[in-house]
Amino acid sequence: MGAREAARWLAAREPRRIAFVVDAGLRDAPGIAGVREWCEVADDVVELAVSGLGSVDDAQHLAARLDASDVVVACGGGSVLDRTKLARAVGAGVDVRAIRHATAGHVRLTLPQGGPPLLAAPTTIGTGSERNGNAVTAVGDRRVLVSGPALVPDLAVIDGRLTASLDRTAWLAGLYEALARTIEPFAGGRAGSAADQLALASVVRLAQFGERLLAGETLDAASREEAARLTGLSHTPAMQQGRDPFSFRSWYLAHELATATGLGKVACLAAVLPAVADRSRSGQAIWGSHARRQAIVERIGAVAGGTGDDAEPVMGALARRWGVAATTPMRFDRDAVTDRVLSAWGTPHLEGVSHDEVDRVLAAAQAALAGGTGRAPHDDC
Repeated sequence: MGAREAARWLAAREPRRIAFVVDAGLRDAPGIAGVREWCEVADDVVELAVSGLGSVDDAQHLAARLDASDVVVACGGGSVLDRTKLARAVGAGVDVRAIRHATAGHVRLTLPQGGPPLLAAPTTIGTGSERNGNAVTAVGDRRVLVSGPALVPDLAVIDGRLTASLDRTAWLAGLYEALARTIEPFAGGRAGSAADQLALASVVRLAQFGERLLAGETLDAASREEAARLTGLSHTPAMQQGRDPFSFRSWYLAHELATATGLGKVACLAAVLPAVADRSRSGQAIWGSHARRQAIVERIGAVAGGTGDDAEPVMGALARRWGVAATTPMRFDRDAVTDRVLSAWGTPHLEGVSHDEVDRVLAAAQAALAGGTGRAPHDDC
């Protein structure tokens, strides 16, 4: 929904108490005042400022502060939305011990949606947290993906005012993440899926927005709202129809790489995606169909100046063109990360992917992050 519909949605619930969770760094940002106005329909508004990737302890603490609220409004980037989603689930009865003691990278919650209604208003683009049932949380020195129906917001609000202060770098990173999240499941999907045409059309629009920004254009509110809706589209049933729910395999590697290096997830995706495409092209179908991946990335290349060719996968060239690739040389213990990927994301997420395949992809990512070519080693190397 848009801003007007959000205000009406809140008013229709006649809330006595609203908990307004907001990114601490954005309390005075453009657009936040408008969200506060939506909340004025309640007799009591409790504003809670949070920041950064939350932990399980943070979720428990926030859950206690959300108690007795009739509605929760969360406004911020993906980390803030994730923290609020998890806190509401904890307040509704999710047992945090399963998360705190998780040995795998993914914890599935079976509890249905509960607790007060949650309105999610993102101030960034790319994560799609406002539309999905996932949340990333810190458990010690690890990041764990938690998912389940209890985490799905009741309402996602796209308001162009909330992204007005995002700089070009943040926009391009968000668009790149959304492209990756659309391309990889497409490559792993079956031909003729009803979601194919939607995916092909959306990557063109996402690439067009990126090129407009790269050319120095300032997006107006309508364009910002369209782009934000597109970046969340990959989380919708329409885009997931006929797809393996675990087909975004590159994400699992990038997730662990981000933990190991401290880099952002987009920079890690930019290192992993070209290597995965290279392995797919060499005949390793476990990473998806090379023909299907080419069919969708060629749409991007047609928009982004013919980006990419047989010598370099499209998403690697695009990462450099858009400036989202890591620029500082970064090294990591490849053996340790390979082991961590397989122990955390084995079955069903990476079922059929061998230790050697993970190592080859991470070797190419390691070369890219250290300033190398980023090409995945082939079987004859």
